[in-house]
Amino acid sequence: MRKKAQHGFSIGIAVVFLSIAVPGRAQTAAFLDTFGSSGAGNGQFNDPFFVGLDPGSGSIFISDLAADRIQRFSPAGIFALKWGGFGTADGQFQFPGGVAVNSGLVYVAELGGNRIDRFDLNGLFQTKWGSTGTGNGQFSGPEAIAVNQTNGEVYVTDSGNNRVQQFDANGIYAGQWGTLGAGNGQFSSPAGIAINQATGQVYVVDENHNRIQRFNAAGGFEAKWGATGTDPGEFSNPIDVAVDAAGHVYVTDAGNSRVQRFSADGVFQLAFGSTGSGPGQFSFPRGIAVSPAGIVYVVDAGNRRVSRWQITEPSPIVVIQGKKHRTTTRSALMIKGSASVADGSVRLVQVKVGKIRYKSAKGTANWKFQAPLDFGRNVILVRAIGTNGLTSALARLIVVRN
Repeated sequence: MRKKAQHGFSIGIAVVFLSIAVPGRAQTAAFLDTFGSSGAGNGQFNDPFFVGLDPGSGSIFISDLAADRIQRFSPAGIFALKWGGFGTADGQFQFPGGVAVNSGLVYVAELGGNRIDRFDLNGLFQTKWGSTGTGNGQFSGPEAIAVNQTNGEVYVTDSGNNRVQQFDANGIYAGQWGTLGAGNGQFSSPAGIAINQATGQVYVVDENHNRIQRFNAAGGFEAKWGATGTDPGEFSNPIDVAVDAAGHVYVTDAGNSRVQRFSADGVFQLAFGSTGSGPGQFSFPRGIAVSPAGIVYVVDAGNRRVSRWQITEPSPIVVIQGKKHRTTTRSALMIKGSASVADGSVRLVQVKVGKIRYKSAKGTANWKFQAPLDFGRNVILVRAIGTNGLTSALARLIVVRN
């Protein structure tokens, strides 16, 4: 059984703000608060590791590796209950690691017990599977776990065997992929795992290679990114990965005491955190989860706590070309411009002329619209709507028809 060592890196990474032009709103990460402290009491931690989130209730489940227990908290971090204890009996643990929640079921990967345990939301034991070995359904240090919320399939990083194993919701073996190596689809100590619930794609932290690999639901290799270092998109001992509802990928970069966020294809977007014990700082961040409301939960292992963050998404910007005040004798005027958004793309550009309701322009990144004009003063408003659901500030054009 391999236990993570905490590294004494002293590199401080400030919160990174992506820069986009006004009037678009910048993409930022805002620190909210923390919960937990060092200790053995309710709501305290000895060696917190992974975090699981119930998509229904928003409850948070934290594995405490050295304390051999799971604790459940409200979305705001209020302690609710706990279960576990060291041992091999049902409901006991030998170094619990990854936690995943789906349809009222809590799955826990036992690093030391080489098995998967399943409970209800109140910690009532239901079933288990796995044993020590290299065969199908056997494990050598199962570290993290993820569940497809559509079909209930369970994916486990079998760290010591350098592979990912796939099971149905009841633990029936369904397949595997990965071998030891540095090639595409190979691993050296795979750690965190997450699923894009919209596409079924699986993201795996290849810890010793300081990279992320993406696979389809059947384990077919699709993409990879990352290298050793401190620059954006580089890692030092990445531990866990999470995917939010919009497909953004979050990685705990433990050795650099930060979290990095990427697009679904691995394009760097944002980093937050620095080394320390103050607000918004980390000491070896491990597990990570993102709620449907966009709250990011990070297990700050060295500080024995969990921190909460809120990501502010960028709003689109829309531009009308030419002068903002125009005069014409025409009954209609072709207006055009551009629209963009820092994260994703523009889904729609709409134009409102006087009392006429908003209508769609032709095109998005470059758009145009034939605007009908009344005699006198016409106020034309243009807005862009991004694929992230946010709307731009209004661009205004005044046209006087003589």
